[in-house]
Parts: sequence; structure tokens; C-alpha cells
Amino acid sequence: MSEIVNPTRPSRRRRIAAAIAAAIVGLVAGGGLLAFGIVSAIRQFPAPTAQFAAGMPASVSLDRSGEWVVYADGSDVAPSRNECRIATAEGTSVPVTTPGARVETTRGGHNWVRVATFTVESAGSYTVECTGTDGASLFAVGDPPQIGRFVAWLVGSILGMLVLTAAGIGTGIWIAVSGRRRGAAVPGPVSGYTSPVQPGR
Repeated sequence: MSEIVNPTRPSRRRRIAAAIAAAIVGLVAGGGLLAFGIVSAIRQFPAPTAQFAAGMPASVSLDRSGEWVVYADGSDVAPSRNECRIATAEGTSVPVTTPGARVETTRGGHNWVRVATFTVESAGSYTVECTGTDGASLFAVGDPPQIGRFVAWLVGSILGMLVLTAAGIGTGIWIAVSGRRRGAAVPGPVSGYTSPVQPGR
């Protein structure tokens, strides 16, 4: 039996190059998505906006109502060993809560640890004074961390990276395998075969 080679089959080198390219695209896209997700996750821990020394009353301007966080600078800081007092411009005390879970972030060379939270009813100027028994000498006020969004960004970026990477590698494998199948030889007519003449024709 003779064989007819498919003239449209891609060369082996082209198949390999296309497969590698698809895998690389998947890896690069997955890595890019992971990097973007990590950056976005970190942004859910905003940097404190107003810093002040321990034991010194500081006037802090808050631009919105709602929840705010007091941070202390230090790696060994514990929320339970720090005390903060907050008052409005008129001298009215603002309730302060000590958080149970430890939350910390690094910004500008400082290791900020959440030591207190408080809620204000309106924007304005507030007096904040904090003292600690664990050596914290610098405090700051800032927006609360968005822990739920942080987890969502981190998990989503990791899953997205895995999906894109797997898709790129899978596409590369498919290109290599399908190209090999298209390049397989196809059967042709039997050499030397003559169709018999039918009687009466």
C-alpha cells in the first residue's frame, strides 16, 4: 500500500515552538495576575495618615465619619498593653475598643500594629493620646484594614495564576499532540490495482 503524506502538516520545529510559546504565555499571564493580586491585597492595609509620639496629646484631623484605627510602631507591641484616650474638639470622650486579633502591616520602615479602634460620628478634629508599657514610642491613626478583601484578592490571584498557567501548558500540549496527529500519513490507493471491467458495459 502506498502512502500520501499530508502536505499541510506543520513541521516538528514549528509545533514545538508553538507549544513552548503557549506554555510561556500561560506562565507569564499567571505570574502577572499573581503579582497584581498581591499588590492589590497589600493595598487593603492602608498606611496610617497621622503620627504622634507616645504620651503626648495630638490633634488629628479625620476627614470622614465611621471607624478608625490606632496603630503602634514596634514588632513586640501588644494591643492589651497600650491605652488610648480620644476626645472631640469640645472635650467629649470617644469610646475606644481594644481589638482581640493582632493585625500588623509594614509601611515606610515602620511595623504598625493595630492597638485600638474607635468610631466617630462626623469628620473633624480630635485629640488622641496613647501610652504603652511595651516600649512603643510612636503611634498613628489610619483607616481600618480590609481583611476580607485582602483574603479575597490573595486567594483569587493564586487561583487565577493556577488556571492561566494550567491553560497555557494544556494548550501547548494540545498543539504538540494535534500537530503530530495531523502530520500522520494517510492511506492511498493500492499500487497496481485495476478495476475489473463489468460485463455488458
